[in-house]
Amino acid sequence: MTARLLASLAIFFAAQSADSQAKKPERVSPKGQSITVEVTRGESVRIPLRGFERNLNPLTYRPLGRPQHGKLSGLEQYNGPDRQGPAYIIYTHGDDEDSVSDSFDFEVKAGTTKLTGRGRVTIKIRDAAPVLSITPEFLDFGQVAPGDPPVRRVVELANVGGGVLTGFLRPTEPFALEDDGGFVLRRGEKTRIPLLFEPQRVGEFVDRRQPLANDPTLLILKGQAVPPFVLEVKKTTFSPAPDQSRTNSVTVENQSERPLTVSIGLPPESPVEAYDDFALGPGENTEVILRIPSDRKEYVPPFDIRFETDGHAELREFTAPAIPAALRIVAEPDFGKVRPRTVASASLILTNDGGTPGEGKLLRPESIRPANGATAFTVPSGADLNIPLELRFKPGQALPTEMTVSLLGKEVIVKVSAHLIRPTPTPTPTPTPTPPPKPDYLLNTDIRYETTAEGPAITWAEKPGWQDFTLQCRTENDGLWQDYQRPTPQEGLIGWLQGLPDRITNFLNAPIKRPDPTAEPLNEAPAEPQLIAESHLNDHQWRLVATPGGGNRRDVAQPFRIRDKSLVKIPQPPASDPPPPTGPVTALASVHRKAERSGALLQIFFAHHLGVSSFRLERGAMIAPIDPPTGIPGAPRFKTIDPPEANVEILGFWEVTAEGRKLTLGEARIDGLPRGTRTLWRAVPTGPSGELAPTIGFHVDTLPVPPFPWRTVGIGALCALLAGVLYLRWRLNRPPR
Repeated sequence: MTARLLASLAIFFAAQSADSQAKKPERVSPKGQSITVEVTRGESVRIPLRGFERNLNPLTYRPLGRPQHGKLSGLEQYNGPDRQGPAYIIYTHGDDEDSVSDSFDFEVKAGTTKLTGRGRVTIKIRDAAPVLSITPEFLDFGQVAPGDPPVRRVVELANVGGGVLTGFLRPTEPFALEDDGGFVLRRGEKTRIPLLFEPQRVGEFVDRRQPLANDPTLLILKGQAVPPFVLEVKKTTFSPAPDQSRTNSVTVENQSERPLTVSIGLPPESPVEAYDDFALGPGENTEVILRIPSDRKEYVPPFDIRFETDGHAELREFTAPAIPAALRIVAEPDFGKVRPRTVASASLILTNDGGTPGEGKLLRPESIRPANGATAFTVPSGADLNIPLELRFKPGQALPTEMTVSLLGKEVIVKVSAHLIRPTPTPTPTPTPTPPPKPDYLLNTDIRYETTAEGPAITWAEKPGWQDFTLQCRTENDGLWQDYQRPTPQEGLIGWLQGLPDRITNFLNAPIKRPDPTAEPLNEAPAEPQLIAESHLNDHQWRLVATPGGGNRRDVAQPFRIRDKSLVKIPQPPASDPPPPTGPVTALASVHRKAERSGALLQIFFAHHLGVSSFRLERGAMIAPIDPPTGIPGAPRFKTIDPPEANVEILGFWEVTAEGRKLTLGEARIDGLPRGTRTLWRAVPTGPSGELAPTIGFHVDTLPVPPFPWRTVGIGALCALLAGVLYLRWRLNRPPR
């Protein structure tokens, strides 16, 4: 081997050794990537931690130390395909008010070489935008009267964002601040600002305030100023009162929170009577009665009335029509003594109590005429009118006792007084007709009870010399006999079916009458049987009355009852002195009561000589005091129940004649009583000298609730069943088609 070859080999191996040394890996430290992030104060941010190593070895991260103003969460290592991917960590700011930045370091470590590097995270702290919140946004102060204490409301302002809010709340009148309206609000702070509403005039006020210049948030203030008092006028026209005055009512209500003194101002020409000032407490109301006296009856043109208090007044316009004409007779014509073929004079005097003229007309009889010939007349307002009349009496005419006058379209009967002067002729005695003897009717012989096909009946024979035979009845509680009229049966199919069993029974029980050839003819005319109702058989008293020739109607037999299809006499009480009354009472001739559902119709008969012109009814109870030593009840007395718990209406008065006596009949209706009850009443009549002593007590019954009509329902069911059976029988037996 030559030296040259050896040198070449040496050079070759040296070159190979150098190349091998050059291919050996170099140890390089990784580097962390510093970053800067931002976070809102008090909130969190997710921060990526990144590093780099030239040989692309896997990297791991960990924070070094803690940030000064926040805290870090656990590290989230990256496990993706990128070997040097980032790790993530969450930074949460500590929510302090002064910090503006924060930072922390982190370490980057290569997994193969175990070499480390560092990076730094810088965190900038920023504030959120400030946000104004108003609670409530709509503030209603309600109703306030001027002069009342101011109404106080509070509004709350808050910064629900970040940063600092600086503003000023400045409302307009009549809204005001109780103190300074300025505010400075940091994040999360709030303040309460009191506001006042103190109006000086009536009206509705709304104020829209924007506390911050560049913030659209609004605060709306609302309040209403009402008058201190309010008037309620139902009608502006004065109405006539019973005493010929005219009245109107106004309700005044205090709407303020303080006592008020209200005065009523009347113009000088107003006819209304003066009204004193009156006081009203807060929230109180009163009714003011305005009155025009009775001496002013003419029409009053529209006029104003002023209601006034401190700082406020209300004006209302009213009218007062005239009082309608009211004609009244002051003096009736009295012609005195009148001779035939002469002219007598008298006057009819009328007066007008109204405020307008009243017209009338004389509807005279043939013998009376006005002296001036005019039958129509007009009575001025508040004046009297004397109408002269003439009476021309002719032989053979009857003296007029009354005349008719039309007053305001209503006919009025006017009594006329006149006395005829004529020679008194010598009377020729005339024989008095002898009335026929009173027929002696025997019960169960001349007057009999019969059962006919139409129902129970009473029959009798009319004896000669007597006429107008009438059957009368009454109950035990009534003292006046009434002509009997059988109640009208119910019409229609239901009434016919209800009466069918009674008609069948009466037909079967009615005896067969055959003529008796041996009987002697009678002069008496048989009367038609008087049918009576089943409900009147037991609790009614009966009598037969007739009219003799030239006499008054009277009874022809002793009163009787009907017992077991027989007539039984009613024993007459022996004549004796009546027991002394326990106190002064007014005697009653009779009381008739017609029961109704919730009341009754009363007919009260008084003796005519008492001169009863009206009466009132009192409801009461019989009270009997007990003697303490003996325990024996004393004489009962009537105790008035007040209120009577029922309505009483007086219907009218009439003069009647019954049983040959002149009576005064008064009718009244009682309403509002419970059904099926009995109550105690008495009448207090009024006579010529005032109220008379009350009458004795009498009972008033009301109709009970009717029972269920089982009989009618049963008859209807049987008829329906019979109709169904007949229909089925017809269907089964009809021939096939």
